[in-house]
Amino acid sequence: MWVTIPAYREESLIAASCEQWLNAEGVEHVLIYISNEPWQHLNPLPEYPDMTIKSDRTEEIIRTYFPEVEVVVHDLQTETLVRMQMLEKAKLAGTDYIVIADVDEFYTKMDWHHIYAKTFSDPEFGVRCLMKTYYWDYLSRYEPIDSWTPIVIVKPGKATFANRAPTPGLEKFVLAENYMHHLSWLGPAERIRDKIVGHAHIGIINEEWRQYHLELKGRWLWDVNQWMYPGYHKTLVQDPVPAEIVNNITRWQQKLGFYNEK
Repeated sequence: MWVTIPAYREESLIAASCEQWLNAEGVEHVLIYISNEPWQHLNPLPEYPDMTIKSDRTEEIIRTYFPEVEVVVHDLQTETLVRMQMLEKAKLAGTDYIVIADVDEFYTKMDWHHIYAKTFSDPEFGVRCLMKTYYWDYLSRYEPIDSWTPIVIVKPGKATFANRAPTPGLEKFVLAENYMHHLSWLGPAERIRDKIVGHAHIGIINEEWRQYHLELKGRWLWDVNQWMYPGYHKTLVQDPVPAEIVNNITRWQQKLGFYNEK
């Protein structure tokens, strides 16, 4: 089984992600595609000179600490192109299953054990799972949990992707009732700023809210009831990220000199 991960400016989480997958049950190889630019090339940062992107250490960290991970640096313009190219590369290598992952997606060892075990039922297309999305810190998640049950494992040659949405649809994939812990909206603050200004999650940001906060030039007033489009999420509840995940992330962030800036 290969793990395929796209990455753009993920220096604060990349080490924990690599360690998770190199030690995950069933995984034989980890492939990471590092983007030189944000997906869709949406990046209005020059309009805000005090928000200039700093240098990023994602590639350096992988090559220094995880030389067994295969790295490809690219200029592909969309998530669809990235994911399809990674799938094709893994398929040509002859792997039985391919993990579809992002850097900010984490699993407990027990949850991953049960998700991986679904492959032994030989699903025709692959496996999906439940997802908890966290906000601001390791303590709070959105309620209700995401209705989207992401594709985690794909059988080579059985699916194509538009971004992360597969063809055929989700109903063709076996559901593992175990959780992915999605840390997309956790710091450091520059990482969240990238998403707001011109990266993968720009489509779910309320434009009026986004422009207001850009005018504040980095002073983020986080209010879950204001910044996302109505109906996307309703509230926040206390439901901490499992300790084994938090410990892995914080250990690497301390080792590499990062911290959870807010």
